[in-house]
Amino acid sequence: MSVGFQKSVSAFVDNGYPGDISSAQTAVNLYAKGGFAKGTLVVGNACFLVLAGGQGNQFSAVRADAGATAPIAGFVSRNQALAPWSWANTAQGYSMNIEDGRQVMPITGGQNILAVIAGIDEDGLADHVPLIGEQLYVKEIDGSLACAPVSVTAATGYVKATGWTVSKTGLLTSATVGANQSFCAFSGLLTA
Repeated sequence: MSVGFQKSVSAFVDNGYPGDISSAQTAVNLYAKGGFAKGTLVVGNACFLVLAGGQGNQFSAVRADAGATAPIAGFVSRNQALAPWSWANTAQGYSMNIEDGRQVMPITGGQNILAVIAGIDEDGLADHVPLIGEQLYVKEIDGSLACAPVSVTAATGYVKATGWTVSKTGLLTSATVGANQSFCAFSGLLTA
């Protein structure tokens, strides 16, 4: 057996999953005590703050369930300290959920937060692979992330995540994600 020293480094975390933070920076969380999932939340997607009956401590993946004008609450990260996951669940990465009634702490900002992002147009249709600097949007029916060029001011079926932009793209080949999607990183502080 040969023992040696590391001779190369990667700019990206190996085996990163949606919901990971690939940065030395700390993520920002405006909900210090967290809250509770209303319905199932998908790790690696965003969620909305429940307005009606949520008392400021419930989050939903579906905007209609949160209220017609519900704001984006934040991003569901993979590192949820109180989530009851086994190692097998953690290793799955892409399919982790936070079930109804479980505690969650959505993050509102940070650097290089990993997610699968689709490139969309103003009609909310996937039409391109995401590019660095594009504005993030959150899909109203499931909290998934998309992005559009800054010239797009609104996208049908999506809520603009003002303050979040794509910071890295192509962390996996497009064949491993889907048409007009990329495993990306986004950065910024959610402001609306």
